Amino acid sequence: MKRYGKETFRMFRYLSQEDHFVETEKVANASLTEKKDTPQILMKMWKDSYLHMQKLAVTGVYVPFQLWKVDKVIVWRKMLDEMYHASLNLSLRLTHELDSERESLLLPEGKLEGALKKRRKKIDAKTTLLSNARLDLDDAIMLFHDF
Repeated sequence: MKRYGKETFRMFRYLSQEDHFVETEKVANASLTEKKDTPQILMKMWKDSYLHMQKLAVTGVYVPFQLWKVDKVIVWRKMLDEMYHASLNLSLRLTHELDSERESLLLPEGKLEGALKKRRKKIDAKTTLLSNARLDLDDAIMLFHDF
C-alpha cells in the first residue's frame, strides 16, 4: 500500500482473494477505481511480478481481453526476497555506521566530554535502532517463511 497506493492495494487484495483469472473491468468494479486507470495500474503490478496476465481475443471482432490473477507462490517468493534484501541493507548500514565511528567508539566512556559525549550517544542510539530493526525484520522473515 505504501509503494503503490490505496487503489492498487484494493485491486491486489481483490485479486488475491479470487483464485481464478478476472477481467480488467471486474477488477475495476470490485476495487472501485476508474476504468481508464485500472489497466495502467494492473500493468505496473504485472511488470513488477505481482500479477499473472493472460490475453484473450474474442473470435469475430478483435477485442482483446486481459485477464489477471495473483500467483501466490511467485508473490510469496518476491516478498521474501525483498525482506532478505532489507535485512542485508540494515546489516550493511550498521556495519558502515560502526566502521565510520570506530575511533570514537574506542575511547573509554569515562574520558568523553562535551561534544564527544553527545556524538557517542548518537552513535549508540543509531546502532540500537538499526539492531532492533534488523531483529524485528528477522522475526518477520521467520514468521513469513514458515507460513
